[in-house]
Amino acid sequence: MEHKITKIFLIFSICTLMAFASEKEVELECVFKDDHTCVAKKELFDGKNRMKFTKLKTAFPKSGKKAEDVNSFIVEENAKIVYIPNGVHDIFKNITKLTFTKSGLIHLAENDFKDFDKLDQLYLDENNITEVPAKIFDKNIKLVEIYLNKNKIIKIDPHVFDKLTELKKLLLDSKICDISADTNATSKDLVDRIKDDLLKSKCKNGGSILYLNTIILSLIALLTLKI
Repeated sequence: MEHKITKIFLIFSICTLMAFASEKEVELECVFKDDHTCVAKKELFDGKNRMKFTKLKTAFPKSGKKAEDVNSFIVEENAKIVYIPNGVHDIFKNITKLTFTKSGLIHLAENDFKDFDKLDQLYLDENNITEVPAKIFDKNIKLVEIYLNKNKIIKIDPHVFDKLTELKKLLLDSKICDISADTNATSKDLVDRIKDDLLKSKCKNGGSILYLNTIILSLIALLTLKI
């Protein structure tokens, strides 16, 4: 019995360790679409580690331009980033728009956007995000637009948008939550409507995914015990 418990504990420990990625330091390579937009190359990401950008490697195409002029950061599509990279704000301090559309993003952490106090547009659409942490937008009170549609969200806190007094547009799939983001509504009305829908537990999809994962882990545990 003790031997079986030890094996189960080891399996649990391995699964837990797999949930945490190491941080990998790299220099940021950008393709500058214009004087204000940096597009991070997809080759920078390895699909498993959280990247930390230490400095800007790419020279600005026009003389006289500097990092302070950049207000939009985009990750190239199909980048397989998994995690939001660190270090972006250390390089570009005036970011108002972040775009991670079709980037392969899976995990969101509570502190991912805490330094982006000027952020007003956030694109997280068409990814594999499953959970939106409760306080992830607490430091982003200037957010006007958030795109979370076409993800695999199964958990979202009803108070996650409480502090977003400027919010005008929110896209969430109707299969996740019954929210109609009326751009003519006041920010408070929109936030209250979102909260009301979430508190009424209209975010129900994804149960089968959780159930399937539980079955797979259980099978792995049983097979291991028999070895």
